Amino acid sequence: MTTIRLPESFVKHLTQIAEQHGIPLDKLVERAVMNYFSEEYFRERTKNASREKFLAVLNKVPDVEPPEYDKL
Repeated sequence: MTTIRLPESFVKHLTQIAEQHGIPLDKLVERAVMNYFSEEYFRERTKNASREKFLAVLNKVPDVEPPEYDKL
């Protein structure tokens, strides 16, 4: 467990949000932090991406029906 310091007014606001969503305050903060860093991670990973590169990779996929075990 880790303790962090936040302004009391901010904690009250977060507590209200957590109650509205029916989750504990620590879970709300955990989800918010994880969401922020996952967005940062993907932003960093995709900064050199382009539609042209994506389509070039897709063009390498053969145009065939999937095996029977792999169909939905």
